[in-house]
Amino acid sequence: MIWGIGRGFGVVVGAALLFAPMPAGAQTTADAMAVRDAIRAELARPGSGIPPSMIGVSNVQFEGEFATADVTSADSSKPIVFVRWIAERWQVVLASTEITPGTCQYIGFPNTSQMCRY
Repeated sequence: MIWGIGRGFGVVVGAALLFAPMPAGAQTTADAMAVRDAIRAELARPGSGIPPSMIGVSNVQFEGEFATADVTSADSSKPIVFVRWIAERWQVVLASTEITPGTCQYIGFPNTSQMCRY
């Protein structure tokens, strides 16, 4: 049995870790599909004129609580899209055709990130 601060602390921490949501580390097909759906929903917002079916999402990559993907759309722009696990769901935090190191820091990427090398 693990003992820490106070009797049974390790059991409580272990149970909390066991039931904590961890899709960013899981990198399952379901996670990749959820990232794709989040990107399509963001880029095909009302008024964009782009239907979700015209947004191609491929090569989904995960790093910690972040994901990124190659995106093509009907308007022929190829934005760089970053998605982050927030409030127990994948949410687009940045979609742009121009990314700078300052932009990556702004959205919370660590300096050592391999996904944000701009």
